[in-house]
Amino acid sequence: MKYKRLPFDVYFTICSQNYNGKKCFEPIAQYKSIPYNYKGKDYNANYQVRFDEKRQCIQVIFQATTEMSDWRANFDFPAKMYDQFTFEGKMIQIKAHGGWAAMWFALQDAVRIEIAALLEEYPNAFIEVFGWSLGSGIAQLAAEDIYFKFGIKPYLYTFGSVKPFFGKSTYNYVQHCCEKAYNFYDHCDIVGYMVPFFGWRAINHTKVELEKFCIAKLCKPQIYHTKYDTPELYKNID
Repeated sequence: MKYKRLPFDVYFTICSQNYNGKKCFEPIAQYKSIPYNYKGKDYNANYQVRFDEKRQCIQVIFQATTEMSDWRANFDFPAKMYDQFTFEGKMIQIKAHGGWAAMWFALQDAVRIEIAALLEEYPNAFIEVFGWSLGSGIAQLAAEDIYFKFGIKPYLYTFGSVKPFFGKSTYNYVQHCCEKAYNFYDHCDIVGYMVPFFGWRAINHTKVELEKFCIAKLCKPQIYHTKYDTPELYKNID
């Protein structure tokens, strides 16, 4: 069976739980929450793994910022080192945003178990990973892990996408972990510029726009961070 992608705006509607109340014929995400403690503070990590039988596709979905603890995670910038491993004869050590990496590690076992169970039942299934805002960072970390754990390159679609990886060597590795990746950010969406320091990267950070850039618009995330269910944003994207 050939992979068939949904329209990009539909992925946003699903993972944002239809934030803008638009008509959608796909079921919106129903998230599970995993509590964890990081640096002495309590957090919740929210995700869903489900199967789209019509398209034979495992969907791995991550929620946006929803509570105060998520904001603490968002601003925990210092890079966290993964354990070293060998890839194509070279030693690799991923460096990722500390707060988002901690959240992914809290989710990792549960997500792996659910994916493995679905792959046992549907061994030829495709895998899609997607999320919005905070969920975009977790989705990128999860996509790398799915490739590392299962040897399957997922399709990655995120919105209001942040930059969770640090350094050139990390980027050179993670950009090969997806079958196809679009991490969308509107050029007037301030969240898309996070982490705002040199060296931070996203997998195929894809700029979209409907309006001319203006610095003042960066102060309006309530508009430009929430409009990714607009089909026209993606008119020039294959």
